[in-house]
Amino acid sequence: MHFLGLLFYSLLLAQAPAPADSFIDHGTLKIMIGAQVLGTERFDIETAGDGYRMKGELKLKMPNGADATESSVMNLNHDYIVTSYTRLQKSPKKASIQMNIAGGQAKTLYVTPEGTKDFEYMLEPEM
Repeated sequence: MHFLGLLFYSLLLAQAPAPADSFIDHGTLKIMIGAQVLGTERFDIETAGDGYRMKGELKLKMPNGADATESSVMNLNHDYIVTSYTRLQKSPKKASIQMNIAGGQAKTLYVTPEGTKDFEYMLEPEM
């Protein structure tokens, strides 16, 4: 869900006519079922070099009562193309994803309690 939120904002950036040095935003989204708040997602969109950096912090109450927390950072170049994505799951279990995108490839490192895995993905030419 967290990645989808950041993806949504990256799509908004792709539609934004504002130059890179003038587009900044931040806020907090409430995650609700009915009138009950289950969690929040805080986000920041800022300029970074000649592109953008989007950061998010998710806090969510799980059905078993435990808290789930994670953070993520997505970097985009000046053409709004994603160049890297990092996600850190802090609880209930620690895990992380680091993805770097360049030259038509996405190189990804997954670190979970079960171990570490490297993957390479070939991307469509327009990505």
